[in-house]
Formats: sequence, structure tokens, C-alpha cells
Amino acid sequence: MAFSKGHTVKVEYLSTQIIGMGKYTLNATMTFDKLEDTEFGDTFKTYCYGLKDGLGTITVSGMLDVADSTGFLALVGEHYEGTLITSFKLFVDATSYYEPNATAGYIASGIWSAGFGTQVSTLLITGWTIDADKSGLLTVNWSMDINGTMSMV
Repeated sequence: MAFSKGHTVKVEYLSTQIIGMGKYTLNATMTFDKLEDTEFGDTFKTYCYGLKDGLGTITVSGMLDVADSTGFLALVGEHYEGTLITSFKLFVDATSYYEPNATAGYIASGIWSAGFGTQVSTLLITGWTIDADKSGLLTVNWSMDINGTMSMV
């Protein structure tokens, strides 16, 4: 069995590595609206699934490189502009990565091997922080909501 080592991964935005990053979390949780479909004569309430609500969140953290205008600082600009992110990769080894799903239809990749319907997906930056400590390096953290699904490539 081959396990991935944390030091071999990276985070990319627009196909460029974001410098200084040291941790990411992909929290893949999908929820559905719960719709009541009880009819006259039913003795118990019944429910069905409604719309899907994304596929969770992504958090990324690391050291802040203020000279890296194509990484974190570019994402801050996208956040201020309200831009939905499509070109973002979370590598799990030297060549394989998760990214927002770029096609509609059915996919069967990564941890979801059975295949399921999906949509073109985006990431919504929900917030970011810069932390400073007198005895350490500046760090940066940001979070994104997943609008749709992530695919492994």
C-alpha cells in the first residue's frame, strides 16, 4: 500500500504553486434540503431529498509571502471582487490532485468510485486571516465553500 507524505503535496492557484503553504483540509460533506411530502391519510410524516448543498469546505494555511502576488494576495483580490474560483488544486502527491469539477454529467473518480451526477463547480472564498506573533513568522489562513463537487485528477 502506498501512502502519501505530507511534505510532497502543494496547493496551486491558476496552475502556480502558492508559496509558503503548510496545511490544507478538504472537508467533503454534502447536505440536502429535507422536504416534507406527507399526504392526507399518512400516519407518519414522510420526507424526500431536495437540493444538494455543496460538498463542504476547504481551509488552507501557511506562511505569508508578501512578494507572492500570484498566490494568497491574488486570492484576496478575488475575494474582494466576489470572484468564484475554478482553477484551484489540492495535490495529494506529486501528480494527483483535487480540483473543482469542470464538467457537468457523471464522474467516477477519486474516493467516489461509483459515479454520480454533478455540475460545473466553483469555490467561494468565505474569509481569511493573517496572524502575527513577535516570536514567529507571519501566517495566513483562509477558507472556501465548495459549490458543487471536487474531482480527483
